[in-house]
Order: sequence, then C-alpha cells, then structure tokens
Amino acid sequence: LSQVLQNTGLAQAPNRSIVMKMDVENAEWRILATETPAVLSKFQQVLLEFHRLTDTAKHGLYAQAVHTLLYAGFRVVHIHGNNANH
Repeated sequence: LSQVLQNTGLAQAPNRSIVMKMDVENAEWRILATETPAVLSKFQQVLLEFHRLTDTAKHGLYAQAVHTLLYAGFRVVHIHGNNANH
C-alpha cells in the first residue's frame, strides 16, 4: 500500500483522508497482515472483499490481518457472505 500511495501521489495525504476499496483475489491477507499503522492511518474507510476464508491453514495470517486493521483503529460495520464457491 505504501508503494501505491507513493505512485499515486497520495503519500503526503492527511491522515484519515482517503477511502480504499480492495478486491485483490486473496492477496489482501498478506498485504494487510504486514502493513504499518502509519500507512493504514491515511485511510478513513476501507472496503474489503476477503477471499478463501475456509483455508484453515492460513487462519493465522487472517488473524494477523484483522488484528492489524483493528490496531490501526478500524472497526467492522458490515459483513455478509456470498455464494461463490472459492
């Protein structure tokens, strides 16, 4: 995310001034698990599509990603399932 902010000229944006929508087909977990609170603080709101929740071998990574979001001050306000089989 920090590279994306640099490439788009948003690295110097004020904290909590950007909205992010992310649908990156299972790469979201690693991105969020390793991102810094300083980068995440640029976003006021994040809209995420999480993939492969049933992959129990990766639940530790998933927990770290969620912890990172919570630590950065985000709260879950809506979750819904879908009928995709992946």
